[in-house]
Amino acid sequence: MLEVSIKKKVPGFSLDTEFSVNDGETLGLLGVSGCGKSMTIRCIAGILKPDKGRIVLNGRVLFDSEKRVNLPPRLRNVGYLFQSYALFPNMTVLQNVESGIRETGALRREKAELWIERMRIAYRRDAYPRKLSGGERQRCALARMFASEPELLLFDEPLSALDAHLRTTIELELIDFLKEYPNPAVFVSHSRDEVAHICENICVLENGHGHDSRPTRDVFRRPETVSAALLSGMRSFSRLERVSPAVIKALNWGEVLLAVPETFPESADTVGIRSHFVKISGGGSVNEIDAQISRVIRDVSEVTLYLTTKGGGELTLKLPPARDGAREYEVGDAIKVSAAPEDLIPLNA
Repeated sequence: MLEVSIKKKVPGFSLDTEFSVNDGETLGLLGVSGCGKSMTIRCIAGILKPDKGRIVLNGRVLFDSEKRVNLPPRLRNVGYLFQSYALFPNMTVLQNVESGIRETGALRREKAELWIERMRIAYRRDAYPRKLSGGERQRCALARMFASEPELLLFDEPLSALDAHLRTTIELELIDFLKEYPNPAVFVSHSRDEVAHICENICVLENGHGHDSRPTRDVFRRPETVSAALLSGMRSFSRLERVSPAVIKALNWGEVLLAVPETFPESADTVGIRSHFVKISGGGSVNEIDAQISRVIRDVSEVTLYLTTKGGGELTLKLPPARDGAREYEVGDAIKVSAAPEDLIPLNA
């Protein structure tokens, strides 16, 4: 189990984060660029020293500011996969993997061979990093990390440098490996899709602050703040005014009155809705909003309509591609849309 509670200040930025990761669990650190994700795992790895706090791995104290404990990286037994992969340029694939293994002699070679075979790069065992493709470098770095048998895995946006097809392939392989990994892992990314696919729980970092974690499904289904909602892919928001326990006024969507469940918290100051839950209305529907199409984006699998409401607010709506003969929506079209009360999400700014 990993337990982290640290603070660190640098010019113009303050990190204050706290979370724990159970054995066999992968925690996602999700946030925009510059929110402190990489700084957090560098502190865990011992590359950076926090100003205050504690880091404990399986009951072993890695860092404690009060007790003045700060183990060097080599003694932490932590596997760290950098964005750049950090392979040794003067070593072959086999030698790079061997460099992370504590055993010596024939056992070291045997373990390295096993991992490059498992990562499907045995055919490149004698190649140097400069001769490898992006995917091959990624697999070599993963093989070196797994072969070292660390007590903790740290991933710093490991898929960001790969093309879309290769990213999907490596992501699926990572999911399979992490299912077998018995220790905690922390996965840093700004990609909500990667985190949603790979991580059981998420800690959202906002301007260096992140406390506790929530199940991934909960974060995406019911984010608690506008920042978390943006990270989860939501794009439609309005400030609200409470009218009654079951009615709110959406101030940015033309001050329209919207029915909400009576469980809608009184503390919420913003209402949000996901694009897939905005529906085209024929008129007279519950929670109907008048809007005009301001932009249309057509992809192979879906059509996204960007709407401007009477109040100057914005909504997005996603539709399947129009079939032959079906209506094609165009910029400037007036449109009525609606949303079911249970699909309106309470948020705080």
